[in-house]
Amino acid sequence: YKSAKKHLFEDQSNNANSNTPVDFLLYGISAHRTLTVNNKYFNRITDSFDYFLSEFGSILHLESVTDEMRFPRYNKSMLIDHLLVREAFCRAVCNRVYKSISSIENFSEFSAYLNQRGIKIYLNEHLLVQRLEKILAYSVFFKKILRKLNPKLFFFDIYYHDKAMAGILAARELNIPTIEIQHGVQGYNYIADDKKLNFPEQGCRLFPYYFWLWDTDSFNAINVWTKNNKIHKPLLGGNPL
Repeated sequence: YKSAKKHLFEDQSNNANSNTPVDFLLYGISAHRTLTVNNKYFNRITDSFDYFLSEFGSILHLESVTDEMRFPRYNKSMLIDHLLVREAFCRAVCNRVYKSISSIENFSEFSAYLNQRGIKIYLNEHLLVQRLEKILAYSVFFKKILRKLNPKLFFFDIYYHDKAMAGILAARELNIPTIEIQHGVQGYNYIADDKKLNFPEQGCRLFPYYFWLWDTDSFNAINVWTKNNKIHKPLLGGNPL
């Protein structure tokens, strides 16, 4: 908690707040601040989209520190890690009083199914339960801020980490569309986005509604597994700049 909170004081002039409703919410990670523009660290995904979306409405950037914080930030952002840690702590305390998740239904059958399909991956049920608990705890924070800001769209620069999944879960429960901005060209065998399992028609609550694609080949690759469900869809948005 202390480590997450100290970042608030290292680049104070670029701290954004969540006092007023916004049209668009952009959630990025510090690892994507890989460019410097005007001597400031630029998130090549969310800061790029800021140029595009600013023509259509107001924007708030949320940010998590992944490897290291890069200061100064190009656009102001609201650092949220200390708030997420606080929700996780509260949930951990509550779980000592109330019943928490103890197991995953049909976990052994799922593991056996993966092995039968030739997917060699080690799954630890206890660790997965811990991750689910964190995601549920983080989603409490996201629901609070989403109710307050009431954005029309919620964008992510990467969806497959616990904090982003918590944001997606919260947004789905509040009927706020989510979009992951793909950070490269996607192929038919990219593990994070190419699902050859039997994807449920009603979708997955930890997946974004839409995937913003840059080219037709990537659009077709994502469409292979999204065409049979009603929730997740590719968007051939191209380069908005």
